[in-house]
Amino acid sequence: MDAKLPPHPVQAVTEALTQKVLEALHKRQKKKLKHLVALMHPADVADLIEQLSPPQRYDFILFLKPSLDAEVLAEINPQI
Repeated sequence: MDAKLPPHPVQAVTEALTQKVLEALHKRQKKKLKHLVALMHPADVADLIEQLSPPQRYDFILFLKPSLDAEVLAEINPQI
């Protein structure tokens, strides 16, 4: 179970953020994953999703599905 996480500032996609997201996915930490992307712009979340492998994308979307902004999906490159 994830501990309560403090709020974080809006952030763009960085290597460090991508690594934190991958770690949260690997450890199946849904709350941490939601926290990491909560204040991000939908276009930045879409960029992050595009950097993930297909299985990681599936898990990412599955974990965030109820709270995932539809605009994120609209921002994803159709080639993905």
